[in-house]
Amino acid sequence: MSLLAREVDVRGTSLEPYLGSLTPYRIPYILLLMFWVGLMYVAVRGAGATWHAGVKWLLSIAGGWFFAGAVLYIVADMADKHIFTDGTTNYGINRSEMIEEALEFIGALFVLYASYVSVRRQWRLTISQRTLSPDDGR
Repeated sequence: MSLLAREVDVRGTSLEPYLGSLTPYRIPYILLLMFWVGLMYVAVRGAGATWHAGVKWLLSIAGGWFFAGAVLYIVADMADKHIFTDGTTNYGINRSEMIEEALEFIGALFVLYASYVSVRRQWRLTISQRTLSPDDGR
């Protein structure tokens, strides 16, 4: 959700008449705040189980993909601050901006793949439980 709110820009698109009035205000950030506060509330209520499940997930294949995506996001942020380049442009193209956008894109793909692997695994577990139950899940 945070990635979506940060990266999607509706200015200059056909959605601008509908969603453009929301972007100058803090409404997306208020919605994100409500989401994260609710998530933290649920996590704190079951802190032990949440911590155990989170560590188990981070050590899984999906967690590895997520960690790689997070590292790419951190490196992209460093590129945005001109750590790897001097900030000059070649033919009107800013190298640090190009590196930052490419790394953010690849990082977002890694995070998306991590969520796909997690959901796919959960879906398979749910389906196999239904087909293996003797009373067909009733």
